[in-house]
Amino acid sequence: MKRGAFRAAVSRRQAKELTHRALMQAALKLLSKNSFDRISLREVTRAAGVSPTAFYRHFDNMEELGLELVDESFGSLHAMLREARADPTLYANAIPRSLEIVGRHVAEHPDHVRFIARQRNGGIRRLRQAIRRELRLFADELAVDLAGFPNLSEWSTEDRRMMAGLIAETVVQTS
Repeated sequence: MKRGAFRAAVSRRQAKELTHRALMQAALKLLSKNSFDRISLREVTRAAGVSPTAFYRHFDNMEELGLELVDESFGSLHAMLREARADPTLYANAIPRSLEIVGRHVAEHPDHVRFIARQRNGGIRRLRQAIRRELRLFADELAVDLAGFPNLSEWSTEDRRMMAGLIAETVVQTS
């Protein structure tokens, strides 16, 4: 590939990524005032500064945009949890450390948290299902972590999962 063609391909790819990001950010901004099922494709594209036809180069429909927002919202939370697991003092300071992580996540990603909180019980069915699936994964990861606590290691896997599910629900409700 010639140098100019390579630069043009990179520029097109960068422009596409910027447009994609602008659509995601525009949707999150609109979601600060409305639920997902109340915003339109035209509102999202207007807020992103692109034409409605440009939307379809990135998403098949609004539901697909919503599903990507679910993935992005939980992706940032999972990254923070992985960071916490790398901390050797996790079990010694589990509750304060967990509260710090959740608090930091809420502060750094308020639009994501608001989106999840609003969409988990209402709106579009596929989004609710995706959120429930992510919450189950979150609870399953937490259940594994709970097995590392001295008093909880003797609990059955089912009991640790139940406890983890309650914690995950509390985190979402509190956030």
